[in-house]
Amino acid sequence: MVFPGVVRRALKLVPTILQALALVVFLHVVGQGILSRFGSAKYRFSKSYQTSGLGFGSNKVQKVIKYIDKNIPRYSPKPKGIKLKKGKNITTRSTTSTTSTTPLPPPDITVLESEQKQRLKTLHSSCVKYGIGSNSQDTPKLLNQDVEEMEAFLVKQNLPNRPMWQNLICSKEHKLSFCPVYKAASTFILKKFLLIAPSQKWDKDSVKHLETQANTLARKEYGYLDSWDAYPEFTSNGTSIIFVRHPFERILSAFKDKLEDPSVKGGKFNEYYYNKYGRRIVMHYRKEKITGPSFKYPRFSEFIDYLLDKDLRYDDEHWAPFYKECTPCHVNYTFIGHFETLYWDMHLLANKLNLVDKWDDKTDYFQSSTYLKVSQEYFGGIDRDVIRKLYNRYKIDFELFGYSPEDYIKMGKPGPEDVIKETEPEIEIDKSLTNGAENKINDEIVKPEDIQISGINYSNEIKETANANSDLQALLTEENLLAPGINVGDKI
Repeated sequence: MVFPGVVRRALKLVPTILQALALVVFLHVVGQGILSRFGSAKYRFSKSYQTSGLGFGSNKVQKVIKYIDKNIPRYSPKPKGIKLKKGKNITTRSTTSTTSTTPLPPPDITVLESEQKQRLKTLHSSCVKYGIGSNSQDTPKLLNQDVEEMEAFLVKQNLPNRPMWQNLICSKEHKLSFCPVYKAASTFILKKFLLIAPSQKWDKDSVKHLETQANTLARKEYGYLDSWDAYPEFTSNGTSIIFVRHPFERILSAFKDKLEDPSVKGGKFNEYYYNKYGRRIVMHYRKEKITGPSFKYPRFSEFIDYLLDKDLRYDDEHWAPFYKECTPCHVNYTFIGHFETLYWDMHLLANKLNLVDKWDDKTDYFQSSTYLKVSQEYFGGIDRDVIRKLYNRYKIDFELFGYSPEDYIKMGKPGPEDVIKETEPEIEIDKSLTNGAENKINDEIVKPEDIQISGINYSNEIKETANANSDLQALLTEENLLAPGINVGDKI
């Protein structure tokens, strides 16, 4: 019979099939283990509203990767609570470095306007210096090594050479445009824009508790202008503002908010940034073994090494240069605010725009800049040469907005050259003390002409003495008081 023969052959193939399936399962399990340890994280796709890189909050449905890694510890920080009478503890979250304090009286408006003019002048002169933007044709750029290096750097990094109009939030009613710079009071300013939104559904209380990100709500409220060609005239005829921050402080703030171990700041675990950046930074840039519950999270020095190893074009919007996000040399900004003087700048801006009742609020005052000790703690563990390289990476931002890296370079660990400079300080001598010493030395120095005159006088004295001795010797010899052949000079 044919049928039993077929069955026997099939039965003989069963062990081979099972072995093949077992091999496939084994390879799959091993491969998944390797990928979970060394490769990309496991993920699944889902649709959700997410702000895109262009447009700052454009309402577009995108596929967003939601990472799943069960090995990541889910921290639920439990700071020391306050015991009530019933014995229950109330846990409190640690606040950011922007703590409310009593506002100092702002300087006079004329002083603030003078500072604004200086900031705009610095921006304009730097753009002209490097021949960047629409104003670069006003005067010929300087042809020196610094300019050539900057040109080569901008070309290599493929930074935008045209205005990024899509990043602007424009209020047609107030003829006002704003380019948000993340980690530089962007949320604070966008909430101010919500207070003057066309829908008029926001007030000072409601903007404190938003159901979603402020940039998304602002984009829904204001949208875009009718065409890209309308932006140049709108920004030139109205008020265009940008708020910036010291580049090093902004980098530190981004690290603490997005990548640092959540148990340090008592915040929420940022799973998206951990899987996109954090775990890869640890994998490729960790130089020493770290134990403990926080070993999975990158350190600030590792984050800096990651930045120095990547091109600017791939930067996340929270630490990308101002030049890349807002193209300050291509957009005619008429107001430049600094995060370090946020309260005073908002006071001036509210008076210029006649929005004092909406924007000039004394309760908004806070210590906006990071405490100096915090910066010293983080930058103190980084070599000064590394901080100098980081400065070169963000040099365009430093020069455009008048910031200096020197204080942060001094915070870092000195290298061999820095140690030599510090151990051999220049000795400053008080001139008032040296004048008397110089006069004393000059008095003790015999001049050549004095030596010559003294020699002549001395020779004349010798001649006179010799003549007197010869006369005396002749007189004594005549009187037989001195034997012949004896010199009277020897007797004297």
